[in-house]
Amino acid sequence: MIRTIRPKSQPPRRVVAFVHGWTGDEHSMEIFSQGLPDDWWILFPRGPITAPSGYGWAPTRQDAWPPISAFEPACRGLMTEIDLRLTESSAQNLPLSLVGFSQGGAVCHALTLIYPDRIDRTAILAGFLPSLDRPYELSRLAGKPYFLAHGLRDETIPVEVAHESVRLLESAGVDVAYCESNTGHKLALPCLKQLHAFLIR
Repeated sequence: MIRTIRPKSQPPRRVVAFVHGWTGDEHSMEIFSQGLPDDWWILFPRGPITAPSGYGWAPTRQDAWPPISAFEPACRGLMTEIDLRLTESSAQNLPLSLVGFSQGGAVCHALTLIYPDRIDRTAILAGFLPSLDRPYELSRLAGKPYFLAHGLRDETIPVEVAHESVRLLESAGVDVAYCESNTGHKLALPCLKQLHAFLIR
């Protein structure tokens, strides 16, 4: 299921999919899209897994972050649904950007690794890079624009996870921008402004 905000002006220039985290839904990410250009398609997909108070993309684990294989079924289903939605709207040739929060950030990492030629740019908000238990190489993302934002006081996904993600991505030749703020498991206003600048540039 994908909730869609159609462009208010023509011709449309870009498609952005906002991917919610664990226990979120197709309304959770709307706050991050406010203020973006009105000639963009905005997509809000809903995760296929029922969570205690919402939806998710892969079963949670107590001992480790889910690996990329745990996200593959949801990623392939989501890309099929996005393609169908864009084809029906004659928007299939527009640049596709991803923004994911928390577990949705892991989904966006996985989508970009699985479909590197389809994704224009990727933003990860308080998320994590899944371990690569499939034969995907981070070198597939070389030159790709990436934005990561994380809170220093995040108790759900520690900031050290973001630091390691930045290190791994940069070592693979990814063009990484990073925003860090003195907050918890959320996106601070300065990083939201940087996110919008990253998407628009």
